[in-house]
Amino acid sequence: MNPAPQLVIKQFIKGKRERVYQAWLKPELAVQWFSPENLKPISFRTDAKVGGSYIHVMTGPEGNNLTTFGEYIELVENKRLVFTWGGDINGPQESIVTVELEDHEGGTLVTLSQCKLPADLVESHVSGWESALVHLSKFLKGEQS
Repeated sequence: MNPAPQLVIKQFIKGKRERVYQAWLKPELAVQWFSPENLKPISFRTDAKVGGSYIHVMTGPEGNNLTTFGEYIELVENKRLVFTWGGDINGPQESIVTVELEDHEGGTLVTLSQCKLPADLVESHVSGWESALVHLSKFLKGEQS
């Protein structure tokens, strides 16, 4: 059993649950949004299956690259993703991210939680995930126009 989450973020996304799920796993979609708004995603490679891995590279305003990577622990189609989170942003310790998707009036309620995160990184991760979910919302809204 995973320890209690250290952060929980909820965000309403105006988009179908199926499309929100795909946006997390399909490289051609994730590379368009998967980063906080102050960073730019530049590559996203994945083997989207339990035990499969992903590697995600973003670039900052100064041109520095940040890499995250991990392994998929659980994938429940259109409902739930659980994956490890490691790399430049997390330091040497892997944390666990859970993304849950629920139908909500006119869209999808995304609940993101993260556990096993070093205490000194919680605040920056809250800010980063909140911004990334806003980025996702804008991406899917633009897609529907």
